[in-house]
Amino acid sequence: MVSQALLPDAPEGVQAALQSAMAASFAGVSQDVPPGREDGGGLVKITRLPGDSSETHEESVREALAALFEDDLLKRRAPSEIAVLTRTNDEAAKAAEWLVDLEIPVVTENSLRLAEHPVVRGAVSFLAFLDYPPDNLALWGFLSCRELFCRSQNISPQVLTDWLTTQGRGPLYRKFQADFPDAWQRLVEPFLKGGGPASPYDLVQELFTACGVFEAYPGDEVFLRRFLELVHNAETQGFGSLSSFLEFWRDKGHTEKIPQPENAGAVRVLTIHKAKGLEFPVAVIPFNLHPFRQPGGLTRIQSGDSGDQGTQELTAPLCKELGEVFHKQAAKSLLEQINLLYVAWTRPEEELHIFLPGTDKLVNRTPLAKATQLMLRAAGFSSDEPETVLGKRPPRQAELVTSRGPAHQPLEPDLLPEPLGASPPLDWLPGLKIARRELGDPLERLRLTERKRGIVLHKALEILKPGGDALSAVLQAMAANGLADEDASLELAEGLEWLAAQDFFPHCQLHGLREAELLDTDGKIHRPDLMAFLGQEALVLDYKTGREDPSHHEQLRRYLRLVQELPQAEGLQARGVIAYLDLKTLREVHPGETQ
Repeated sequence: MVSQALLPDAPEGVQAALQSAMAASFAGVSQDVPPGREDGGGLVKITRLPGDSSETHEESVREALAALFEDDLLKRRAPSEIAVLTRTNDEAAKAAEWLVDLEIPVVTENSLRLAEHPVVRGAVSFLAFLDYPPDNLALWGFLSCRELFCRSQNISPQVLTDWLTTQGRGPLYRKFQADFPDAWQRLVEPFLKGGGPASPYDLVQELFTACGVFEAYPGDEVFLRRFLELVHNAETQGFGSLSSFLEFWRDKGHTEKIPQPENAGAVRVLTIHKAKGLEFPVAVIPFNLHPFRQPGGLTRIQSGDSGDQGTQELTAPLCKELGEVFHKQAAKSLLEQINLLYVAWTRPEEELHIFLPGTDKLVNRTPLAKATQLMLRAAGFSSDEPETVLGKRPPRQAELVTSRGPAHQPLEPDLLPEPLGASPPLDWLPGLKIARRELGDPLERLRLTERKRGIVLHKALEILKPGGDALSAVLQAMAANGLADEDASLELAEGLEWLAAQDFFPHCQLHGLREAELLDTDGKIHRPDLMAFLGQEALVLDYKTGREDPSHHEQLRRYLRLVQELPQAEGLQARGVIAYLDLKTLREVHPGETQ
């Protein structure tokens, strides 16, 4: 009877073979209560849903699933006790989406992937932007990240979306810098200015610290720590630059997952294939309207007779015209579906909830639904009733207090009292490298040489803020390098005050990139003191102490030639300025000059 329902057009031999195969598959199969749990009870509930089309039936499934969870299961069960089993990944995604809309915590196969985590997505977008600032999509991926940029800067995603719709062509970062200068200076500019010597791991760690993600999302720490671990491991494997790490992530990032949490406190949504060998206190099977797809592909058939030429083996498309060959393959596919149905219906330990189509129109269009109906009728259950209940409902427990919100998509934390800001990543590293080389000898530390005056000057310019006190910046720079020289401090402070009074300097100081790394064709790194893109001009500024030297001009021309190759300098005129602070003299340098 079931084999006829599954294969009504197949030859009797194929139907009989399917019947024998089903009998063999389920021979000796029985379900029983484990020893010691005879009085524990158990529940099987079959709900037949209305709907004359796939669309209306699906809407009925959604409503029934919501009612089952909100009015029944979550009042008696912890979310972690419940599994929703589906036949396909698309159905799993749909069920998960419905539960998330109900603010029910959910864990799915995809929800455990690092690449799906919103903080990780935002961090990768930010790295891509730092690697190539004109990448508008990368910048927007970071700006639109609620968990990183929006939350840390107290800017609504809708405000950013409205702003984006008004933007035209061209680099988005320049427009964002002009329209959101405070957020730019707090969070973006420090990374552009000081991110040159930092590795991908350093940048991610500094970004997480600046945005306070560990404090805001303590429940997601396992994702964030795993991502940091992956970045570090990639660096040890040779992917230490931004470009190489991003390429590594594009190739392998989508496969990285965290282990399934033991106590996730969430409903598990997974496919029946993934559920093989597992058990759950409660299993919900919402989708049972699986249309039978005709077998396709190619098959090998025998052609000809046993005459002189004999038979020939041919490759042909699998179609109904092949007769018995086609129906045998269809029988094999249907038997796999029945076995899969058995796997799903035997996963629960205590409760099973099944949704079936309730109209003959849909049942008759779906061989598996029709076979299910026939099997239930053979077991004595009428298909005319909206519900079939076997066993008894487990005792009602006190209503459980469950956390709401999907796994790894945490609830929005409270608004911050004020936006967060960042310091340039590894801000101390360039000074440390210089100081360790130049100031390492204890005897040398007793003498303030010209070289040391230059080190102190660069540190003081780094400390000095627009409108700040020059002498205070010099004294701090002296102390940072273990030096003390009152006369030299006054001389350097006088030079700083002169430079700060120049018309162009405050703007460069506010918007320029300090000691940004420039790589030449030989792989050598160059670090101009200050580089700024101002209106129609790309300006490179170098500070010097002592007397003038022709080599200073040649060094700055090298910087200018490299700056001209940057995307940010396209269409801009390049100009260099050497500021001799002891002499209080400016020297202008252009890339095409010859000494």
